[in-house]
Amino acid sequence: MTETTEKKEASPAESDLSKYLTSLGSRGVLKCPIVAWLAKASGCGPGTLYMIARKHKQPSARLARRIEKATNGYVTAASLRPDIF
Repeated sequence: MTETTEKKEASPAESDLSKYLTSLGSRGVLKCPIVAWLAKASGCGPGTLYMIARKHKQPSARLARRIEKATNGYVTAASLRPDIF
């Protein structure tokens, strides 16, 4: 009999952007109107913002600053791109 071991990947910590969206009532889905609203205010597409919130994509420095401005500083550019800011 062989023994199998399962590796469970630790889920990445929730991003500040994801917390912000949740605080506004977002359900955490791509088609959520809150995601669409913040994406428009940040000057990017909802898919891009969703992927950044889920930590599947990193924003450019410019977009990180626009997200910071659109969230009135709740989500900082440094939290999105600590390697730059």
